[in-house]
Amino acid sequence: MYQECEDIGADPGSESQTELVAIGLNSLWGIIGGIRKEFHLSHNEIMWKRSWTNITMMMADQSRMVKKKKQPVVTTGAEMAARFAAKNNG
Repeated sequence: MYQECEDIGADPGSESQTELVAIGLNSLWGIIGGIRKEFHLSHNEIMWKRSWTNITMMMADQSRMVKKKKQPVVTTGAEMAARFAAKNNG
């Protein structure tokens, strides 16, 4: 039922090669199960007491942490030369 994912060739401390993969949620039943787990709602409450619009808005607006990649710093040759000169002269 569950597939195990393995990052082959990655160093244990390397974060650059780590990838998170969502497994499951292939049908409406998987989505309902995820909602039950995340929001502690009963199946009856999801199906009959809450509107689907409100449930999808709760899912879209829940707080979560996301890793962002750092933007590379672009430096021109003139800037590098100025840094080198400032470091060596002062």
